[in-house]
Amino acid sequence: MSLEKAQAIFETEITKHENDLKKVIKVDLTQGQYDALVDMVYNMGIGNFKETDTFTFVNNNQLSRVPKRLRSVRGDEAPRRAYEADIFEGKLDYNKCPKYLGFKNKLCNITTCKKKSK
Repeated sequence: MSLEKAQAIFETEITKHENDLKKVIKVDLTQGQYDALVDMVYNMGIGNFKETDTFTFVNNNQLSRVPKRLRSVRGDEAPRRAYEADIFEGKLDYNKCPKYLGFKNKLCNITTCKKKSK
C-alpha cells in the first residue's frame, strides 16, 4: 500500500472516530483532552470506550480523575494509556511529533513524542 493510500485511509478512519466521540461526549474539552479521547476511540472502538471509567468521568465532568485512571491500567495497554494520559494533561510537545502531512489533529506516535520540558 502506498503512503498516500495509507494516509487517506487513516484520515477517513480518524474522522469517523472523531464523529463517534462528538456524539457521546457532553462536556467541553481542551484540545489535548479531545485528542487523547480520539486516540482511545481509534484504538478500542466507541462501544468499548463507552464502557470505560474514563467515559464516565468525562461525561460527569470529573476530568481531573481521567489521567490517574489511565495510568492505573496494567498489562499490554499500560504504555498506550499512559501516553493518552500525557496527551490529556497537555504534557506532550506537538512540535516534536511527526507531521502527518496536514492531518487536522496531529496525533503523536508513542515512541517519538517527547514530553514538554518543565
